[in-house]
Amino acid sequence: MWMWMWMWMLGIASGGEAPEIVPIAQVRPRIEAHTGRDGAEGGAVAAVTQRVRLGAEISTGAIGVTVAMQDVRIWGEETNTLFDFSADQLDLHLGSLSWTSAGGDRIVVGRQ
Repeated sequence: MWMWMWMWMLGIASGGEAPEIVPIAQVRPRIEAHTGRDGAEGGAVAAVTQRVRLGAEISTGAIGVTVAMQDVRIWGEETNTLFDFSADQLDLHLGSLSWTSAGGDRIVVGRQ
């Protein structure tokens, strides 16, 4: 819903020209191995983490909006994949509004 609101606002600000939309998508699994705190015996741990990002950069002329959500998980951490809808790890990775002047100067406000 928020994405459509931003697109509508960009359409008004640009005088009706069509917005340029660039998707943001990333899936990154990674194996992490730790030897434990200070190399203590029995502290070794290995896990696979996965980061997923999904969003878009939307711009019309001088005004642009960037929004990207991120979810980071450790494989096997959920106890029930059918009924665990908590989304504890869902975060706003990028969220910004930008303006570019005719001279090429750019101001960006938000989480970058």
